[in-house]
Amino acid sequence: MELSCLLTMILVLLPMGSGSRFEQQQLSGSCESPDMSFVITKKNYLVVDQAWSRYMIPLPPREDRVRLTYRLGHEYAYLGSCAAGLRPYHYRDTTCQAVMVSMGPKEPV
Repeated sequence: MELSCLLTMILVLLPMGSGSRFEQQQLSGSCESPDMSFVITKKNYLVVDQAWSRYMIPLPPREDRVRLTYRLGHEYAYLGSCAAGLRPYHYRDTTCQAVMVSMGPKEPV
């Protein structure tokens, strides 16, 4: 069941999405990695595809290196250091930003 699938990765973002990439990807829970694909679009979205579902996570349109945490099927993904229960918080110089995720069925090819 996808709701227990948690993904984390480091995003290396470049302006306008061109050349942006992710690294240190970790999947935990019930993630089926062979059925999942990840791509960063030029319109600043991380698109996560599963066999039947698509999740579109908006990314900041700036040069940055940020950690992304997302539990598949949830309304929000989290950018930054969000260790405290995946909720936005501020602690010294560390911030956490919640971004709303668009999700729906994956369109047939």
